[in-house]
Amino acid sequence: MSDRGQELIEQRQAKLNRLRAGACDPYPARYQRTHTTQEAAQALQALEEKGATTQEALEVSLAGRVTAMRLMGKRTFIDLRDGTGKIQADLRQDALGDESYQAFVDLVDIGDFIGVSGTLFRTRTGEITVQARQYAFLAKA
Repeated sequence: MSDRGQELIEQRQAKLNRLRAGACDPYPARYQRTHTTQEAAQALQALEEKGATTQEALEVSLAGRVTAMRLMGKRTFIDLRDGTGKIQADLRQDALGDESYQAFVDLVDIGDFIGVSGTLFRTRTGEITVQARQYAFLAKA
């Protein structure tokens, strides 16, 4: 194995050990998902078609693999992919809390499986997004 490959394995192993040391189970037995990514997108589209207002927020809990991460200071966007499609999640430091947000930034890698709970909305660019209130590790890659 190349030095770079071995280095990545060691970094991920160190993150896994930090998760376990922080009393977080990186491989929980259960996570209650309410929608697939496809079902969530269809539900938001149905709300929009009937003329729902922003007060009629759709609460969802999604689970999937992190396939992209974009860090922007106190806000991180991720692409969450499951067997039915992809959806963007918006994780903000003020919504998650300082400690929880920093743990996310420090410990989540592309390829990890996570669960995200929050409110669905559409961004200015039209991307369907979950405004995360909380997240959970489901499997560390």
